[in-house]
Amino acid sequence: MHINESEGHVLRATSRRVEIFVQAANNPPALDARAHAELFALVYRDCVGTVFRALRRLGIAEAELEDVVQEVFVVVHAKLPQYDASRCTTKTWVYGITRRVAANRRRRAMRIAKTEAQAPPPAPAVSPERLAGQSQASRLVARFLERLPEAQRSVFELMEIEGLPAQDVAELVGTNRNTVYSRLRRAREAFEAYVQRLDAAAAKGAR
Repeated sequence: MHINESEGHVLRATSRRVEIFVQAANNPPALDARAHAELFALVYRDCVGTVFRALRRLGIAEAELEDVVQEVFVVVHAKLPQYDASRCTTKTWVYGITRRVAANRRRRAMRIAKTEAQAPPPAPAVSPERLAGQSQASRLVARFLERLPEAQRSVFELMEIEGLPAQDVAELVGTNRNTVYSRLRRAREAFEAYVQRLDAAAAKGAR
């Protein structure tokens, strides 16, 4: 079978990617510098969008978003030799780091708020331009997520929005798959009811 130059490049790139992930799975501490750099580049490319979206939902202010994303990937880079591909996907692993970094940021913000209790509260960091740029669908989903219990919201976000498998979600939230599916079912039912209320309100307003 003849393979042209373009196909050969793709095959070589794919082969190198497999080699990197196999090396990470079988012997994490042995990652050489080149493999570490290549694996980090792959993880960054595959996960940066997920990290941005997750941090927004986890309450990180827009003004701090880029800094916190950078903080997440600093941790990812440092911990990459410890990553075990046999235990979870890279997206699941990075999401776990993202949640911990966001939690640390919130705790840090609470400590700062306590020390500055006498200072007047800052104005909300939401500009009219940003609000105008958000789609109506995104705002409605955000409002729905705010009303969900934390346990259901985490499962709904991870499975319905980020597309993680149930087993990975179970490991991230510290429960079993049956509980994950139960929480997802309740969250979906709540979402259906929410959409029906919106439709009813829209129909009533159109009369």
